[in-house]
Amino acid sequence: MPILSETDRRTGGFTLFEMLVTLVILAVATTLVGISLANRSADWTLDRAVEQSVDDLHRARVHARTRGEPVVIDILADGYRIDRLGVERHWADGVEADWRVVEAARSRRPAQIVLPPERLAVPRVELRLTNPAGTVRVDLEPLTGQVSHVAE
Repeated sequence: MPILSETDRRTGGFTLFEMLVTLVILAVATTLVGISLANRSADWTLDRAVEQSVDDLHRARVHARTRGEPVVIDILADGYRIDRLGVERHWADGVEADWRVVEAARSRRPAQIVLPPERLAVPRVELRLTNPAGTVRVDLEPLTGQVSHVAE
């Protein structure tokens, strides 16, 4: 059996202390990444809600104008439904919505919104989506039929 000198034994692997230091560094790095992703998750949730609602409102307006038939948006407690498009959306946890119809400098909370096929026939529709990441206002303009959004 060969006899190893002290220097030969120490170059053969890692010590327990080195392994523990490596594990602590990996644990801290993993925790930081997890915290970063958790904070970004609220942004992603709000972005997704905005993208879906902008797309759905645009499609509803186009449908009303091209088919010549009104499109009804039913406001639900946790989302909305557009039967003509076969769409029913429910907000993700943490997202709050406030729908408003703005007419003659006053606004009201509607139970449903009707988008008629004629231009200039619909009042301005506002949807405010809020979660811990912030607030975004989605607007449907009656004059142009354009759907836009802006962070508040």
